[in-house]
Amino acid sequence: MKKILERLTVFLIGVPLIVGSIYLFPHNHFLVFHVELFIVLIIAVSEMQKIVSQKLKTYPPLISIILGLIIPILSYLFTWKLVPGPLLLFIVFSVFITILLIEFFISFSGDFSFSIERISTAFFLALYPSSFSIFFSLIARWNNAKIVLCLFLLLIFACDSLAWVFGMALGKNNRGFIPASPKKSIAGFVGGILSSVLVGILAYTVFKHKLQISFIGIITTSFLTAIAAIIGDLIESIIKRSANVKDSGKAILGRGGIMDSIDSITLGVPVFYFSFLLFMR
Repeated sequence: MKKILERLTVFLIGVPLIVGSIYLFPHNHFLVFHVELFIVLIIAVSEMQKIVSQKLKTYPPLISIILGLIIPILSYLFTWKLVPGPLLLFIVFSVFITILLIEFFISFSGDFSFSIERISTAFFLALYPSSFSIFFSLIARWNNAKIVLCLFLLLIFACDSLAWVFGMALGKNNRGFIPASPKKSIAGFVGGILSSVLVGILAYTVFKHKLQISFIGIITTSFLTAIAAIIGDLIESIIKRSANVKDSGKAILGRGGIMDSIDSITLGVPVFYFSFLLFMR
């Protein structure tokens, strides 16, 4: 009961706060939302650095955070056309060069025992926890960005929250088939997917002309986004199990860490973006 109340509290506060910041403050290419996003990403990279460091050598947290924020910040500047496309690609590539240069200078210590680990984990931490934000910045350039961004987040919230509800209510006898997350159930997966599709249909009914997407398109996009969100959740579970960690942190009441709350977005938003783009009219 306590966990239900905690999750409900987070849902009732978090959803209006994030969706409201998009819908009410779309100014400057959703500056308020991007500031919220950057704060979340700082915590997410920090959490993932702690998880990875349980098993592998990493650079200090500050370096990991800086590397993890370069791509998101540049992506937002790209929406302002302050960073042209070719320069953006060059700077993104420079992130990888920076990682190699850091290791180059460390090599003067004469100890090469963990060079491969540090380079590998640096690449991972620069990409996995934060690079998905590129797609938020790309969507922010669309004319219907306000509605589309809200739609995506509602699809994710519906999938995550109602998958948990369906799993609790109907998943007792059909869970345990995924080793990475034994508590996940078929009922939860089906409930999450159906909930996302229903949210998509409802959004299409209310905002049909503003969404600029076909009915088949919204159903397909909602379905694929939910599938991707579930896989994104499971991928983080695999990483945590590898490091023998239960939760990524304690930042979110009843859910664990920030990464535990955005894991479904890491894969969900790129799939949503490309699917929506494919069906956009």
